Amino acid sequence: MKNSCRILGYDLIRIVAIFMVVTIHSNVIYLTNNFGRLEWIIMMEITAICLVSVPLFFMLSGALLLNANHVVGVNELFTKRLSKQFIPFILWSLIYVFLRILMGKLPLSINSITKLLYEPAYYQFWFMYTLLAIYLLLPILQVIVQNSNQKQIEYLLGIWLVFSVLIPNISYFYKEFRISEHIDLILCEGYIGYFLLGFYLSKYKRDIPNKIGLFLTVLGISIIEIGAYLEWKYCIDLQIKYTGYMYQEYRSLGVIIAVTGIFLICQKININHSSIFNKIIIKTSELSIGVFYVHMFILIAIECIGFSGENSMFIVIFKTILVYIISLFLSYIISKIPILGSVLLIRKN
Repeated sequence: MKNSCRILGYDLIRIVAIFMVVTIHSNVIYLTNNFGRLEWIIMMEITAICLVSVPLFFMLSGALLLNANHVVGVNELFTKRLSKQFIPFILWSLIYVFLRILMGKLPLSINSITKLLYEPAYYQFWFMYTLLAIYLLLPILQVIVQNSNQKQIEYLLGIWLVFSVLIPNISYFYKEFRISEHIDLILCEGYIGYFLLGFYLSKYKRDIPNKIGLFLTVLGISIIEIGAYLEWKYCIDLQIKYTGYMYQEYRSLGVIIAVTGIFLICQKININHSSIFNKIIIKTSELSIGVFYVHMFILIAIECIGFSGENSMFIVIFKTILVYIISLFLSYIISKIPILGSVLLIRKN
């Protein structure tokens, strides 16, 4: 995409979203060790806000890939699109496997490699399994959306909202509202709904005023925060097991409302002129995939030397910023080394 028509708001989304991902992972050790304290509630609510991060990544992919000028053929899918994502993902997965072997958390065996077929090398990699699965459907999804009108896309999103968001959310707390597992809606369930939502908003909702986007963002975040707190309070008051569902679930009504508002605002931020600020934003955005891959290395290293912040909210906040900055710098270094940059980051071809 040429800079003259580049949507800078998409770059801003990537930067903020990947920082939120780092925040979620940095908070884990503190949330595990300080349950129920006031500071724990604050960190839990911060983590809950950061749930918008992963959906925004799926929405960006949907907006960019489903709005493409041509339908991706099967040959192009496997030789270009998938290879750009798949090769770095496999290499990083192997790197993390060997790291876990060195740490004594995995045995040195062929099974440690083959289990990558069904288990991520490190927990953040679940995202790539889901994204690559959606990529496999890309040629079909493009044909569907390009031959569907606005009402039909809204119908698909409505099915997704009911069967993949509302019913699972309600049935998690009230088992009697469960539906049959034999209802199979693969083309509009799971995270693919965010993929379609990104396309829908970018194609049909570009003219919505920013005040509407801001209202939806505030409303969505409020629902996320209130829901997360009420779940904790409900479990404490009734002395039942607390699982933290509402501060860990990416598919909830509050998250959908919030990411819709954020996307509506950001998709209207375009590049009108060249400036140093724009160049910094674009470059930082391009390094986001590197931050995704390397930040757990940095986090593990920092926590191993005793700077975990497991009992201090302020140290965790500082640790989060430090992990992000170091990860960004390391990603930049990797991108400047021709061989490493071409195989460990998304390849340009």
